[in-house]
Amino acid sequence: MPRTYVTTPILRRLFQRVERTATGCLEWRGSTNGRYGKILIRKIGRTSVLDYVHRVAFKLYFREIPAGMQVLHRCDNPICVARAHLFAGTQLENLEDAERKKRLERDPRTGKMRRGPALSPA
Repeated sequence: MPRTYVTTPILRRLFQRVERTATGCLEWRGSTNGRYGKILIRKIGRTSVLDYVHRVAFKLYFREIPAGMQVLHRCDNPICVARAHLFAGTQLENLEDAERKKRLERDPRTGKMRRGPALSPA
């Protein structure tokens, strides 16, 4: 059976790589997928198990993510792990929040959500 290991506790690894900003965010300074921070949870043999840092932080703060919920950001900063900035919500709540904040808008022809002006490529 492959050996399972993590060399440093997740709490220490997570908070070694964050930096507080003027807005109160705790920004992840480690690996990202281009948008969201990622952190190694464990290795099983040669297989790495990764998770998003905002999800890991939420679990450390609140113990679990409720079933059917996602971890959302009040600050709209995808690399933020500040406790006060994270909350659990549904996919619909996430889309409605994005629409309110003009990060998404409805296509007038189809009624479907699409990237809003704040996220449109320059």
